[in-house]
Parts: sequence; C-alpha cells; structure tokens
Amino acid sequence: QPKTIANFISSRRLGFHALFHTQTVHWRTDEEVVECCQLFSFRPLDSNPLQALTANDTTRSTAALHHIRTGEALVYTGGDYHNARQLLQAVKRKIAGTSSSPRRKKRAKEKKKITGAVETNTAPFVVGNQWMKQRQLQRDQSELVHKIFIQVSLEDGRPSQIMGLKRTPTNVKDIFSYAFQNDKVMNVKGGEISSSSQPKYFLASLADFLAMVGGYEWHRKGVYIDALQDYIFPHFGVFPPTRQDYIQLMDNINVDRTTRQNPIRMMEIGIGSGVLSIILLQRKKVDRVIGTDINPYAIACAKANMQQFGFQEDLILADLFPPKAATTNEEKNRKVDVVLFNPPWIPGNAATWLDQAVYDPDQNLLRRFLLQVQHHVTEDGHVYLLLSNLGMLLGLFEERDLYAMFQEGNLELVEVHTTKSKAEMSKSRPTKKMGKKSKHHLDAVESVKAQEVISLYYLRVSK
Repeated sequence: QPKTIANFISSRRLGFHALFHTQTVHWRTDEEVVECCQLFSFRPLDSNPLQALTANDTTRSTAALHHIRTGEALVYTGGDYHNARQLLQAVKRKIAGTSSSPRRKKRAKEKKKITGAVETNTAPFVVGNQWMKQRQLQRDQSELVHKIFIQVSLEDGRPSQIMGLKRTPTNVKDIFSYAFQNDKVMNVKGGEISSSSQPKYFLASLADFLAMVGGYEWHRKGVYIDALQDYIFPHFGVFPPTRQDYIQLMDNINVDRTTRQNPIRMMEIGIGSGVLSIILLQRKKVDRVIGTDINPYAIACAKANMQQFGFQEDLILADLFPPKAATTNEEKNRKVDVVLFNPPWIPGNAATWLDQAVYDPDQNLLRRFLLQVQHHVTEDGHVYLLLSNLGMLLGLFEERDLYAMFQEGNLELVEVHTTKSKAEMSKSRPTKKMGKKSKHHLDAVESVKAQEVISLYYLRVSK
C-alpha cells in the first residue's frame, strides 16, 4: 500500500496536509551525488523508491519523455519557471501524438480524415469503448507528466516557496496557503523539532502545482451561484460548482410542513462545497442539515461556505451515512425527513479525491446508498437522488439496473424531474466553421454528451 503523509508526519513530525501520498526519491543531482528526498502527491504512489535526474532549460521534450518512459523522473531546477511549464506542455503533446508544428498539424488532420468521425447514433457499447479509451489515454498522459517535479521549500514545516527557478508566481506563498489551508481544520499535529533534523524542502509534481494555481483562482474569485445571488468559495481538492444546470431541480424538493411538528431535517450525502444544502436552507425548504463526505477537504469547504451564509450545521467525515458514534446526541441520531445524494455519475475507478466525485467503481457507492437509506429516513420521508444519464448513454449501465437497485433497497419511485445539460450541449453543438458534412458527424463521445439529461429521482420507502 502507498504510504500517506500521515506516516511521514509520525516519523518526521512535520505539520502537513493529511491526505497527500509520499514516496522516496533518489535524485541524482550530478554524476557522483545522489540526494534522498520525499515526493508528495495527491495521486497514489508506489512504495518503491523512484530514481530522478535533473532537468533544466536545456532539456528537450523528446529526451524528457524518454527518461520518464524508462522509469526515471525529472526534477526541474536551475532554470526558468515558464520554461518548465513549456516543457510539461510539450511532453503532454508528444504523449497525445500532437504537436504545434505545421507538419504535425497537417498529419493529424489527414489522419482524422482517414479515420472519419463517428455517427451520432453509434451503438452505446461502441461509444462506451471510445470513452474508456479516451479516459485511459488521459490517465496515461497524466501519469507521465506527473513525473516532472519541482522543489518546494519548507518554513516552520509548511510549504513556502519554489526553489531553484526564476520568474515563479509572486503569490506562491498564497497559493500554498490556500492548498494547505485545511491543516488546522483537520487537526494534523506538527511538533517542535530542531532545524537540523527537519527537511529543508520536498518534491512536488509541477502538474500538481499548476492545479493549485487554477484552484487558487477559483477560491480567490469565488464561483457565482445564480440561485444564491452570491458566491461559493471552493477549497483545493473539492469540485467548484461551475455546472449549475441541475441546481434548478432543487425547486422540486418540497416537504409538507403541515404533517410535521418538528423542524425539517435533511441529510446530504457527499456534501462537497455545500452549495445544494445552502440553497435549500436559504429557501427554507429544510431547517437543519446533517452533511457527510468522505473527503475531509469537502467537510472543511462546506463548513466555511455555510458559515459565510450564517448557517451552523452538523458536518461529519463519513463514508455515506454517519456512524452513530459520531453523534452522541439522541436527537441527532434519529431519522431525518429528507435525504439528498448527488453521487458520482459514471461507473469507473477513482484514483484521486476529485475522481471520487465523478467515478463510482462498479456503482458500489450508489448501490450501498440505495440499500441503506431506508434505515436513515422517516417512514414518510423523502429520498432524492440527483443523477445524470451519461453513464447510460455511454453504455456503461442501463436504466433497468437503476430501477432494480431501487427495488432492492425497498424504495419506490414517486416521480422524476429532469433538465437538459446545458454545459455539455453548448460544448458539443456544431459550429458555423464545420463543413456541411461535419455538422452531422460529431465525435461519438461529444455527441452523446450533447444528449445528457440530469434527473432528480424522488423516492420513498415502500410500506
């Protein structure tokens, strides 16, 4: 099993992010010197030491990719930050078989003509295969580009600056503060140690740092939510709620207050940024919320966003439903009136925390939820499942499988509300630049995305 940062904390006593993975790197800084250092990543890492060489502004993408494919990583130092980014992008293009050169562009265009586009009515299993191939290519590409590292200095056991590179972003420290802001929230302990025994730096993937830069901008500016007429501020490792086409479905969540004497209590499973619960609280559709998430970044994020809107709700780190031990108060342990779940929409393996919000291996999470939810909702309670049909369109599962799970969980379907996925439709719509023939021949996966529908299933426990 890959070691987590928690293992490293216990041995080195660094106050650090609790969910990073770590790996030992043997970095050959020159012909005679090999430096032993630690790599931290959001991605699962091998337990065996990784060999690394030095890269700089003279390193060509062809040589870099050769070293990476032979199992060696590269530590970019002694050069320019922007050149390091360009090297990463060039390696990406080489992996994908594309290039910015006119000759390669022409060759790629001719290849596309030969292979031809796929009809929009392609059989689902064919589209599903294409989807899986595209995803595997992206994963392979990501795995390789994450082998280009940078050095990050430590100040009092916290990430501080990028070492050995010129022209780094002026707000590097702010970016690291944002990415590692949940340390205190998660109560990761860091002890007092002498400077001689504390590492001066660690290695991080340049791709991970660029993700931090993008996430920092979302967090700094916030994501404007039309339904709230205000901003939500996502944390690193939590999906920003940029897709808002499904939020209108929250209008269909209604609980009859005349039949209830107590405040309406809702449990949201996989609360994420907290946006859905905040909308329902603000509209007074529910009075109290118990939110759970397996991702501690999400718990911290939802807590911060709820406090911003003046709500103090119970947020619990849990896999689906909270264990009874997590809430000692008898009132908190009793069943709720509403359960809302926006599960991962696509069957598939999840490697990172962000992947877990999108992919559900063998639909295990969805199945467990539907089997267990009857034990957490009142007899006349409402169960709401927010689900896209993208997995069905891709041929990864069928609608009858979903209805079979409803029946297996002793749930009956009351009604379904749907909305078209505007984001995917706009991305896949043919443009004026396309030829007459091309307008009727979209990439199979993109054409399927254009048909995506998001549904809110209203379920109740069968009597």
